Parts: sequence; C-alpha cells; structure tokens
Amino acid sequence: MRIVALGTTQFLVSCVRGLIESGCTIQSLISLPKHLLPDNSIDVKKFSVEIGSEYFETDNINSKASKDYIRSLSPELIFSSWPKLIDSEFLSIPIFGTIGTHPTELPLNKGRHPLQWQIVLGLKHSKLSFFWMDAGVDSGALIMQAPYPIHSDDTIVSLAKRVNAVAFSASKTIGKELMTSGTLKRTEQNNKQTNTWRKRSRHDVLIDFRMNADKILALIRSFTLPYPCSTFIFESDLLHVVSGEISQREELFDNIEPGKIISIGTHFIEVKTADKLLKLKTLEDVEAVVGSKKYIHPPTMYLLKNPELFIHSF
Repeated sequence: MRIVALGTTQFLVSCVRGLIESGCTIQSLISLPKHLLPDNSIDVKKFSVEIGSEYFETDNINSKASKDYIRSLSPELIFSSWPKLIDSEFLSIPIFGTIGTHPTELPLNKGRHPLQWQIVLGLKHSKLSFFWMDAGVDSGALIMQAPYPIHSDDTIVSLAKRVNAVAFSASKTIGKELMTSGTLKRTEQNNKQTNTWRKRSRHDVLIDFRMNADKILALIRSFTLPYPCSTFIFESDLLHVVSGEISQREELFDNIEPGKIISIGTHFIEVKTADKLLKLKTLEDVEAVVGSKKYIHPPTMYLLKNPELFIHSF
C-alpha cells in the first residue's frame, strides 16, 4: 500500500511508524515551512530521512504545485493530520481516498483545539477517531475509534503523549487491514447529533483570579510548554504561567478576597482565588514585575488601560 502522509507533529510520526510496521510503504512526508509550523511541531524532514521517504514542503496544501506533486506519486492512500483545511480536489487524488484523524469520539466534539478543550472541560475519556475525509470538517465516514483515558492531572503534553501511543497502535491495525483486504469499513456519522468546539484565543487562556482554583489549574495544564502558556495581567505586563498547584497552608483564608497576593518570589507567586490559594510558576521574574504590590485586580481593569495587550489571537 503506497501512502503519502501529511502533518507537522509527533502524532504524524506515531501514525507513520504504525503504518510502516503493518507493511505499508510511505512514499512521501509533507509538512509546512518553518514560519508556519504550529507550536508543537517537529522536524518532519529529519524523520523522512530516517524512514527513507521523500519530503515535500508547502505553504498551501491546496495549491496546484502541491496537487501536481501528489499526482506524480500516484499514491493509493493519503494519511492526513494536516492542521489546515484540505479541498475536495486534493482529497480525490489517491486511489482509495484520504484518511483523517480527530482525537474525539466523532461526531461529538469536532473543531479546533480538541485536547485543550478536553482538559479545560474536565472530560474523563475520549476516543481517537479515524475517518474517510470529505468536504466537511471532521464529518466523513468512520473507520475506527480507539479509546483513551483523560486523567485529572493531565497536561497538554501528557495527554498528547497518550494519544500518540494510541495512534501508533490504531494505525498499525488499519495498515494491517489495508494490506490484508485492501479495504476499510465505512460507518456514516450521525451528524445531526454533533457539536463543534470553537478555536481558542488568548482570551481563553487568560487567568482571572475570581475563578475557582481547579478551573485555573485546568486552564494552565491545557496550554503549558511547548505552547505559549496561559497568562495573567498585572498592570501593563503579561506574565506567562508554566504550572500551578494548590497551596497546602494550614491557615484559613476564607475571608481573603480573590487576587490577594500571599507570597511572591523570583519565578513564583501565591495568590488567593475564588476558593483556594494557588502557587504559580512563571516564566518571568514576577517579583521584579509586581514588587511590593498587594493585589492582582481582575484583567478587565488592566485591559481597559492597555488594550494593546490582546489585539491578536494565537
């Protein structure tokens, strides 16, 4: 089975390794140029050398040049974890079709930033869906769905690692079925029972200390490194939070208002939230920024004075 694989992340590597173990041939790996790569991307070109496949880079997967390149390979199948929309003409190039993936139990939870939303919403389990891509978004006929748990302390890194392990195993199973029977099942989605998650913006990862501690921690875990991190505003500065934990103090702080600074250091700050104390680790020297100030006010107060802090979405 001749396959062209599209993607930019470790997830692509996991899927490709599974396909190779099943006996499939990877003709080419396709990725984006460096300036367009998502935050969690890897060096796909280096991986192509490792497995002995061709490598092609494009800033527009739907361009004539990209389609001409794919046609020159005459692939039987395209395997896609591409971060942008692909048009119908491109999808129709391979003999058997194009397989797409989405780490939710389709038709539920289509759309953008699925792993991040799962952490923020506190979901306990999900499924990695493989489907035949069509002109819609995550709407094609299902091939298989592989379950995985979501732990209460998962970060975006630990959850992605678990999904990658599931992707390897599931891709190997799909590859074996292709090599054995030359076909895969099709189960149409019930797209009347669906929802679509919206794209997250900087505002979605902005900490407001009037929130409960558990909600703030989930937000932090959903967008920690290698992503740009969640943030909170202090006056005209935006501070990036790497991690956080609930403080285990014996003192009672029930009568302390949200935003009250309890302690501070070079790269940490302890703050009262709506219900608990949180100790946050920051990229910046928070002590140098905050100094001897006693409160962090709601972000709206600072944004009214400094609207330039949130002009663009990520």
